[in-house]
Amino acid sequence: MALFGKERPEPPLAVSSRAPGAEAKAAAAPSSTVLGKGCRFEGRLTGSDDVVILGHFKGEIDLKSDLRVGEGGSVEADVKSRNLWVSGRVVGKVTAQQKVELDPRGTLLGSIQSPKLVVAEGAQFKGDVDMSGAESAKRAESGRPSEAPSAAPPSAELRDRADLKPAKA
Repeated sequence: MALFGKERPEPPLAVSSRAPGAEAKAAAAPSSTVLGKGCRFEGRLTGSDDVVILGHFKGEIDLKSDLRVGEGGSVEADVKSRNLWVSGRVVGKVTAQQKVELDPRGTLLGSIQSPKLVVAEGAQFKGDVDMSGAESAKRAESGRPSEAPSAAPPSAELRDRADLKPAKA
């Protein structure tokens, strides 16, 4: 019982998961926004708080923080975030500043631009991946094609080093 007969507020919504993973981490984060299992949202989502999607989202997502698509959650959108963890389904163009991670129940159909990509055994991915870094992301946003690095011939110093030459049989 609370002071003056007022009810205490209920604790924040806990997000359950079969295994410790993205949803469980998100539940502990004090500034997470959760789109629940029974919810559908269509439009543009922007912000600086972490977001957990357990329902259905369609549109565009542009976050300065992390996005987690939980088991049973689905996203049909172009996504920009710091990190993306997928336990549900994502369809669209994904750009992550740091990392994209697909867990064993995750599915991603589309393109990924991120310096790091983790695909767990059992995860499903179909699309393109660009892990070449920030400059490539800037080119992708501007619509300019990326340039393949040219292979330069080895320098004379490397050609002459005996320890780099193949052994003769």
